[in-house]
Amino acid sequence: MKNYKKGILPLIVMLVGVFLALHMINVTIKNPFVGIDVVKKGEQLIVKKVSSAGWGKENSIHKGDIVLSINDKDPNQHFTVDQYDTIEQADSIQLLKDNEIKHYTIKYSGFDHYYVYHLVFPVIFYLSCISISLFLMIRKEYGSSVTILIYLLNVFGITLISTGASSRKDVIGDTVTTFSVVFTLILLMHFLKKYFSKWNLSFIKMNYINYMYGIGLLIFIFTEVLKSVKSINLLPPDLIFFSITFIGINVLITKLYLNNRATEHKQIIQILVTGLYASFVPFIILFAIPTLLFNQPIMRAEMTTVFFILLPLSLLYLVVSEEFIDMEFVIRKLYYCLLISFVATAFIIIGFLLFTQSNILDNHIEIMRLSLIIFGAFTCVLYFKDKIDFLLRKRLYPKEKDFQVSLNRFLHTMKNETKLEKLTAGLQKEIEVNLPVSEATLVQVQEDNRLFSYLEKKEIIHHAIETMIQDKGQIGMIHKNSTGFSVPLSEKNGRFLVLIAEWRKPRKKLTTTEQIWLETIINYTQIMIENLYKIEEIMGKLSGLKKNQSIPVYISKLLLSISEKERKNLAIDLHDTILQDQLSLARKIDDEMTKINDVSFINLLNDTRESILDQAHVLREVTTELHPSFLHELGLRESLLSLFEKINLNANFLFYSELGEDVTVAKKSHELALYRIIQELLNNAMKHSKATEVHLNLFRKDDLLYLQYVDDGVGCDWNNLEQPFSTRGISGIKERVRGIDGSLKINSEVGKGFQAEIVLQLKQYSLVN
Repeated sequence: MKNYKKGILPLIVMLVGVFLALHMINVTIKNPFVGIDVVKKGEQLIVKKVSSAGWGKENSIHKGDIVLSINDKDPNQHFTVDQYDTIEQADSIQLLKDNEIKHYTIKYSGFDHYYVYHLVFPVIFYLSCISISLFLMIRKEYGSSVTILIYLLNVFGITLISTGASSRKDVIGDTVTTFSVVFTLILLMHFLKKYFSKWNLSFIKMNYINYMYGIGLLIFIFTEVLKSVKSINLLPPDLIFFSITFIGINVLITKLYLNNRATEHKQIIQILVTGLYASFVPFIILFAIPTLLFNQPIMRAEMTTVFFILLPLSLLYLVVSEEFIDMEFVIRKLYYCLLISFVATAFIIIGFLLFTQSNILDNHIEIMRLSLIIFGAFTCVLYFKDKIDFLLRKRLYPKEKDFQVSLNRFLHTMKNETKLEKLTAGLQKEIEVNLPVSEATLVQVQEDNRLFSYLEKKEIIHHAIETMIQDKGQIGMIHKNSTGFSVPLSEKNGRFLVLIAEWRKPRKKLTTTEQIWLETIINYTQIMIENLYKIEEIMGKLSGLKKNQSIPVYISKLLLSISEKERKNLAIDLHDTILQDQLSLARKIDDEMTKINDVSFINLLNDTRESILDQAHVLREVTTELHPSFLHELGLRESLLSLFEKINLNANFLFYSELGEDVTVAKKSHELALYRIIQELLNNAMKHSKATEVHLNLFRKDDLLYLQYVDDGVGCDWNNLEQPFSTRGISGIKERVRGIDGSLKINSEVGKGFQAEIVLQLKQYSLVN
C-alpha cells in the first residue's frame, strides 16, 4: 500500500508527459520545419534569414525574397510572423523572386530526412526513457533517488520531441523545451545527491538543491516573459542557466572524485562521469565547437543527440546493478585503442592528402568528417576485437580450442601426480600430439655432458642437444635450430632435465598460438617439477624425525601458519554463510509475525526466532574463537581482558589474573601465538584439570616477556606427553612456543597440579607501549 501511494505521483508525471509528447509529435508530423526568418520593411515582408536545415533552404528560398502571402492571406496576419518574425506552421507561401511570383506548397517530400532528425530519433529516445521509468516502477523501486530518477527521465526524455515542436513555434513545445532545459540538470543534481547519500558520500547540501529549484522557477518564468517582448534581444536565460549548472555539476563531481579516488567508491563515480560525458561531449565537439570556429558543424545537432541515451542508461545501471564493471580496465583499454586509432588515422589522412587532388582538400570540415569516420571505425574494431574473436573462435581458430583442452587435460591429469617420471611422460605426449614434431625425448644431461634418456634410463647420443649445452643454464629457454628445439626444464645437483623435439618433415614453422601454448605448458611443467623437488626435500627431512622425534622449527612455524589460515577461512565461511542465513531467517520470521493474528502461532514463531538467535550467538562465539579478529583491533591486553571475563563467567574454578601494562608485542604473529597459548591453557583448565584455583600472570621485565601459569588440578606426567605435532593441548602449546622462539618450562605431576612458565625474548622486536 505504501509503495502504491509512492507510485501515484511518478505515474501522473508520466501520463502528463505522454499527452504532451503526443501533441508535439502531431505538430511535427503536420508541419515541416520551414526555417525562414522575416523582417518588415515598410509594407513589404522580406526574407531575412534562411536556416541551413529546413524546407526553405531545400526549395531555394533566399535572403531578400519578398513574401506576398502565407496560406493565401496577408503574411503579416500569420501568427508566427506576428509573434516571432518567422514563418512556421504554414501550408503554402507566395514569394516574389527575381521579379517573378512563385507559389510554394509546404509539405514533406516523401520520407523526408527531417522525419528522422525531428521525429524518429526523438521518439526513440523518449520511448527509451519511458521504458526505463516503467521498468523501475514495475520493480516498485520507490526509494528517494529512484523517484527523482523517474522524474528526471520523463523531463529529459521529452526534451528532443519538444525541441522539434518548438522549432515550429508551437507554444506548448516552446514552453516544454524551456522547462526541460531549466530543470533537467537540477533533477540530475538532486538525483546524484540522493544516490551518493546512500553510499555515505557528500555531494551537495539539500538546501542548495532547494535554492536551485527556486532559481530555476524564476529563470523559467523570466524566459517565458522575455519571449513575448520582441524588442529585447538577449541571450536566452535558460541556456545560460543550463551552462552554469552543467559547469557546477562537473565541479562537484570532480571534487567528489578527488576526495574518493583511493576508495572503493571510485568506480561508481567513474561510471557516472563516463555516462555524463559520453552523452554531452559528442554534441560539444562535433557540433558546438566546429560551428563556432568554422560556422559549419562536423555532425548535425540532431544526430549528436543519439548519444543522450547513454546518460539514462548509465543512471539506470547505477541504481539497479549490484555489481559494477571495472571502469579502470575499460578506460585503460579504450585509451590504448584511441591511441592506436589516432596514429593509424593520422597516417591514412596524411597519405590521402599527399596523394589525392580531390576538391575535399579545400574543405576542412569534410577532412575532419573523414578523419572522424576512420578514427571511429578503428576504435570500434580494436575495442571489440577480443569479443568478436571470442564469439568466432571456433570458426577462426579451430585448433586453438584443442590447445585449451590440451592444457586443461594436462593440468587435470598431473595436479595430483607425485612422480617426476609420469609428469614428464605426460608432457612428452602432449608435445607430440599438439606440435608439428616427429618425436619428443626427455634427456638428462650429466655434469660431464653425457646424455641419458630420462624415461628409459640409458645413455644416448642426440645431435639436437649441442646448441642447448652451450646455454643450458637458462632454465625454460626454448632453443630452436634446423632440426628441432630443446628446453631445459630443471636443474638439480648439476644435472639438467631437458626436453628435445625434432621437427616433422617438411618442417612447419610454429604459429603464434603454438608458440604461446608451448611456453605456457613449459612454465606449468617447471612449476610442478620445482614443487616435486621441494616436496622430496621436505619429506627427506621429515623422515629423519623418527630418530630424534623433533620437528624442525621452520616446519613447526609453517604448519602453525597453515593451521591459522585454515581457521580464518573456516571462520569467514561460517560467518558469511550459515550465520548470515540464520540472521536472515530471523528477520523473515519478524516480517511474518506482523502479518499473523493467531497468538499461539505468533508465540511459536517467537520461540523459533529466539532459538535461531541463540544458535547464531553460539556460532558467532565459535567464529570468534577460530579467528579472533578483534585481536588486531584491540591489541593483546584488551583481548586477554575480554577472554578473562568469559572465563570468569563460564569456569567452575576461581581465576586470578594479573596483566602488566606493557605486554603488547608489535609482531602480529607472536601476538596471536601468545593469545592462543593462554587460550589453550585456560581451555585445558576448564575441561581437564578439575582445578579449584587458577593463577595466570603476564608481565614484562627488561627485554623479556613472562607468562606464568599455575593450577591445583589433577596434573599430568609431563615426561610421557611427547606426541606428534598438534595445534591443540600441551603439544600445541609447546610447538607455538617454539614457533615464537620462546622457552617453555613445565612442572607437573599426577595429582599435584600444573605449572608452566613461558619466556619470550623481546629485544629483537619493536614494542608498542
